[in-house]
Amino acid sequence: MSGSVYVLIPDELYRRIRALFGGDDPFDIRESYVVQDRAAEEAWSHPDDAAYDDYDAHRKI
Repeated sequence: MSGSVYVLIPDELYRRIRALFGGDDPFDIRESYVVQDRAAEEAWSHPDDAAYDDYDAHRKI
């Protein structure tokens, strides 16, 4: 195919992601929940964020 792009990946990685491409193992999104939670925690956690836990207590009305 003219203009096509091909990517070579290690077999171990392919075995982990092949269900996304219609492999013989059905993909179950629930298997990714732990990783999603970990990524969100790392992305949205910072020591300064604790101030937002009790935001209303600091509001001046």
